[in-house]
Amino acid sequence: MKNKWIALMALILMGFGANAQVKLIKLSSLENRLKAGGDTTFVINFWASWCKPCVKELPAFEQLKSATSSKKVKVLLVSTDLKSKVESSVKQFVKIHNLTGEIYVLDETPGSFAQKIDANWSGALPATLIVNTKKGRRDFQNKPFTYEELLTATK
Repeated sequence: MKNKWIALMALILMGFGANAQVKLIKLSSLENRLKAGGDTTFVINFWASWCKPCVKELPAFEQLKSATSSKKVKVLLVSTDLKSKVESSVKQFVKIHNLTGEIYVLDETPGSFAQKIDANWSGALPATLIVNTKKGRRDFQNKPFTYEELLTATK
């Protein structure tokens, strides 16, 4: 019985080791990646660890990432937490919530990025940007998403 308990705990801890790394990203680097994406549809979710609606919708983005892994869809999770919180908050949050995708912390001055992403964005969270450069698509939504809404939005 003790060995089964140890094995179960090891599996749980391996799951919390989430294979995602948290990296800093400048807005210019993000825009360059989107421009070079060709026919890939990028789903960029802007969130923060302290934002309850953001936390609630994150599993939908993880599910979308898994469901579209063989398609030309990339899910990027971009935290708007302060970059000084990467070590103390964001990395721990990622492990606890078992986020496994591409995870970034926006390396910009707080409050300076919203208008650069979308002229009508006040900075309120959650927010999602869906981009396909080849198709000329750039759709910004300042609302929480469900998995079903994300599937529809990425078609």
